[in-house]
Amino acid sequence: MQDYEIYHAIVPLITTISLVGVIIIAFRLFIKKVKFNILDYILLPIFLLGMYLYIPYNLFVTGFATYNIPKLEKAAKLSIIPWERSQSYHYIAYIYEYLKDGEKAIEYYKKSINGDYKRHRPEIIMLCRLYGVKGDYDNIMRLSKLRPELKLEKYLRDYYILQGEYQKALDTFINDVDESKLHPRINFLKAALYREVGNTKEADRLYKLAEEKIRKNPKSAKSPVEAMLVNNQWAKKYFLESEFADIESFKTVDEYKKLIEADKKELHFK
Repeated sequence: MQDYEIYHAIVPLITTISLVGVIIIAFRLFIKKVKFNILDYILLPIFLLGMYLYIPYNLFVTGFATYNIPKLEKAAKLSIIPWERSQSYHYIAYIYEYLKDGEKAIEYYKKSINGDYKRHRPEIIMLCRLYGVKGDYDNIMRLSKLRPELKLEKYLRDYYILQGEYQKALDTFINDVDESKLHPRINFLKAALYREVGNTKEADRLYKLAEEKIRKNPKSAKSPVEAMLVNNQWAKKYFLESEFADIESFKTVDEYKKLIEADKKELHFK
């Protein structure tokens, strides 16, 4: 949000200064009858450009505040500021996620990134999240090679599970973490996958670890998203069924597969 706050402060300031500049030049020209000089010829186009910035700015801000796709589309088309154009498309993608139109969300995240995969970390992660639900192996692998530091291979987990490649699914988990601090649903899922590959010892260990955490803190069984968005009904609609699912759905691979398919159906992926 820091970039948004800077943008929100600077653009209105520039447009205000530009408007004052145009008024001063017009006053000198039409009231004082002063002839244009070289400085006027230089400053007037700059001031007019500064005033123009308000048009896409106003569309962007009001479109963002009201979740208005046509306004955000116009802001993106009229904008001469790359960040503003990118963020307009970003928010359109976000709205389409809320509307559960996965293909449209992917389309607009790609427009937001605009081929610049060295930047746009949030958009790349969100795009991979959608590719993961869709089961788009090729695009996740392509992005993970472009941005290896983001560890995007984790979004292949559901793909591997549906394909029955449980060891590969296990390999998508980050292993250098304190498992006792992980959410119980993660350890339950890992336990279920270990059981599928025949490692019952590791499965039992992780299962007991998850149960112990719930025993000590029953609230830890709740979805992390649900705990975070208790009073935000609008934001809740953005997330998928699996992100609110009961913890029982993570205890067996078969139940978890149902969640994967439910997410795909929810976003209308084929």
